[in-house]
Amino acid sequence: MKIIKGYSQKINEQFTLRVANDNDEEIEKIVKLNWNVHGDLLKDVVPHIFQDHPRKKDTLCFYVEERYTGQAVSSLILEPLEWRFDNVIVPSCEMDFVATLPQYRGRNFIALMNELYEQVMKERGYLISVLRGIPYYYRRFGYEFVFNLDERITLKNNMIPDIKYEDFRIRKANQEDLSFIKEKYEEFFHKFYVSNKYEPISFKYKFINEEISEKYFSTYILEEKNKKLSFFFIGLSYDKSGFSLIVPPISELNMNKILLFINNEFIDKQDNRGDETKFFCSIETKFGQYLIRLGGVAVPSYGWQVKIPNLTLFFKHIKLILEQRIEVSQFKGISRDIKISDYHEIITLKFSNGKITDVTSEVKFSEPEVSDVKIPGPMLYKLILSYNSFEEIKFLIKDAVIKPESKPLINILFPKKKSFPESYY
Repeated sequence: MKIIKGYSQKINEQFTLRVANDNDEEIEKIVKLNWNVHGDLLKDVVPHIFQDHPRKKDTLCFYVEERYTGQAVSSLILEPLEWRFDNVIVPSCEMDFVATLPQYRGRNFIALMNELYEQVMKERGYLISVLRGIPYYYRRFGYEFVFNLDERITLKNNMIPDIKYEDFRIRKANQEDLSFIKEKYEEFFHKFYVSNKYEPISFKYKFINEEISEKYFSTYILEEKNKKLSFFFIGLSYDKSGFSLIVPPISELNMNKILLFINNEFIDKQDNRGDETKFFCSIETKFGQYLIRLGGVAVPSYGWQVKIPNLTLFFKHIKLILEQRIEVSQFKGISRDIKISDYHEIITLKFSNGKITDVTSEVKFSEPEVSDVKIPGPMLYKLILSYNSFEEIKFLIKDAVIKPESKPLINILFPKKKSFPESYY
């Protein structure tokens, strides 16, 4: 039986596992559960995901219902994503709003819901699952930290240059700006290996939406002499301790204009304004580097947690990327098998004249000299998603092993690259 909205499964005499329908009664239960567990952090966000998000019909909420009281005691949500790897769209999903009331923890509810979640991934063709949840817990389900998230740069307020500029203004974006934003958005994010696909309706929901902009992102346009130069996104961080920022590359002069605008319009108006401000801003971006040059201090970041349930399907999906990397390397026209192992499974990429003709899988322990590269368990994701080089992984994990003669080839197939994945939730 396919897992769709309205699905239910009896756990025992007291609890039933359900997939919520889009009705007010169930939504109210799930929102109440998340408010009780997560408090104000999600109070203004959760209802919108259920009520007016443009992809709500594809969003599935799994929850456990206590049969005697009718209340939801545990939940998690599957939200569809489309992440772009170079020019290949990889169907993905995000696990979000995971919550269990304290008195009902330790009953394996999340594991039961995760089984249905991964069944839905298989049924709907999602190749990667990602989440932003608490540390360590999700390793039990096979997740590993890949891609930076929640990067913070703390800057003393007196380090913000106080310069008067003429002939420029910063204003909120509107519908008429969408074609300009789309062009600049794609120009910016296409420089990263993994990023969020531009999707107009979902973009407008998250970035140009007055109903949620006060608690989320707002989009601004930078103009000079009535000419649009760039745009940027700003919003309160999820914990209200600073400002989340996405700023495409612009000149240092214009970055300073944006920073001065933020100081005047946001920082100075804070009720609890202190001596410094936290900017949640990727250090991989030009603006993040500018904050550091001004004297900002980068705090070690958190990370997206990632799982690839079926490596064979994933490699088949990105084979064009791997072939293109081979095409422009010294291995152009290669014909040989390349074996990649996580010590539990051996994936074989069959190359013929530089093209992947097949991807096969064998569930078995990789004996010495069998695989070209071996990295234990989900740590393999760090390599195949180009987040870490093999050398970086080897420094941390001594049983990461590579054949010396295969090392140049593996480095070509899986080079370390910058990524900036996001979502519309």
